[in-house]
Amino acid sequence: YFSIRARADAIRYALSVREVEFQDVHVDINIVGKHPISKVPIFEGEHKEYTPFGCIPFWEDEQVKIGQTVAILNHIARKHDLYGATLLQQASVDQIVQVGEELINSYFPSIRYPTFVENLPALLEGPRGVLIRLQQIQRLLEHNQKTHQSYWFVGDQISIADCEMYHFLNNWVRPLPNGKSILQTYPKLEEFRKNFESLPQIQQFIKNHRVPTTMHKFAGGLNSPDLH
Repeated sequence: YFSIRARADAIRYALSVREVEFQDVHVDINIVGKHPISKVPIFEGEHKEYTPFGCIPFWEDEQVKIGQTVAILNHIARKHDLYGATLLQQASVDQIVQVGEELINSYFPSIRYPTFVENLPALLEGPRGVLIRLQQIQRLLEHNQKTHQSYWFVGDQISIADCEMYHFLNNWVRPLPNGKSILQTYPKLEEFRKNFESLPQIQQFIKNHRVPTTMHKFAGGLNSPDLH
């Protein structure tokens, strides 16, 4: 993947949770032009030739060569017991991962726009905005914690749902222009984020392997600090 967090970090966390050794190959980011209407930078990389759909992240192991973030996450989850213990739990994992990707897709493209900060209210407060989704996600977490006496989103074991949610929440740690972090309003989500981050294997990953932030690189920084 590119040498940023963005769409690859949930995959990196899943591998790190299970202490799977992996080689994180970084592709150079080349800005080859701008979109004729939006003026958003267009990126090109050396990955076009060997990835199935000409895009990254891309994963290769002794069994598969696949692209697409969720496909990679699901493969790693099935292989390393991060997918829930029952069909019901697996459906819940899929649901949470899908919501995480929906939210990420709603703002990752827009962070390249010069108007990103001034458009934040609409992004946060719309009918399908970040704030509504955070309320719904927190309710799911609270329900599972009460049902299973667990820190995690599904059942009593960690899953890729937790990796996806930590990745998403970690993009909203820093204060917004109003001086407040969104997560101050959602204490259970912030507690979850801290619990996930305190795992020894995640601490090890952060210390030795975490790449630069996404938001900071493109929009002045909503992400957690580079060395956080």
